[in-house]
Amino acid sequence: MPNFNKVILMGMVTATPDLRQTPNGTNVTEVNLHLRRKWTNPQGEEKLWSDWVDVTFWGRTAETICQYIQKGRPLFVEGRLSFRAWESKEGQKRSKVDVTAENFQFISPPSEQGGGGQDPEDSIPYFNKVFVMGNLTRDPELRSAGTDRSVTTVTIAVNRNWSDSGGQKQGETAFIGVDFWGNEAEEVCRLYKKGTPLFVEGRLTKQSWDDKTTGEKRSKVCVTGENFRLHEAYGSASGNSPGGGFSSESGDPGPTEPAPEAPHIDPMSQEDEEVPF
Repeated sequence: MPNFNKVILMGMVTATPDLRQTPNGTNVTEVNLHLRRKWTNPQGEEKLWSDWVDVTFWGRTAETICQYIQKGRPLFVEGRLSFRAWESKEGQKRSKVDVTAENFQFISPPSEQGGGGQDPEDSIPYFNKVFVMGNLTRDPELRSAGTDRSVTTVTIAVNRNWSDSGGQKQGETAFIGVDFWGNEAEEVCRLYKKGTPLFVEGRLTKQSWDDKTTGEKRSKVCVTGENFRLHEAYGSASGNSPGGGFSSESGDPGPTEPAPEAPHIDPMSQEDEEVPF
């Protein structure tokens, strides 16, 4: 089955990046992007929602970013979701999903675009889009998030293959958590099961919470699913496909406000801030 993993972001850099090196001498830097999303609530009021997403740059690209980008600059990034797993000093298993940049473009600051006295953050054409295709790692389970909301979290395994500088074939699997809300959550739980190939269109969100055991602040980056569809090849091959998919544009419009926080601590999508490169 085809695998697909694409992220497109445009936002404001929240801090001037620092260049670091991995133990083998590879340059690396992380850029934190502030992303905004506007929506209108049922009362007709315009609301604003913010997310913060880390983007990792490697090699010469990392050098270029650190040389030219500063806090408060807008930045356009194309990349993919990456999954990293390791063991902490205490022997606990940790993992993180973040964005690995593959392409970027500098955007002229609002002051250079003739923005006048306008708030610089209001002048940026924010963009936050994710497309992933892979197989579900487990059966979806519906949970309650309040009196009138349902939510389910699925993990999609997305494979990636490439050849290294020596011509040797390499491969890796990214385990990407996707949250579905409301009607979408109910449809996913009704139609799909472990092993099903699924295409998802959504946006990145960062969830934060206090660890119930340690009290420490924890966070993870996940995908909020907006549209989904079963891959056509699965239906034609199996003969018992559960059906097509769901589009919030053509069916249920989905929530008019950001979904309430209901962290689902999946060991394959947890995030730890101290990532050993």
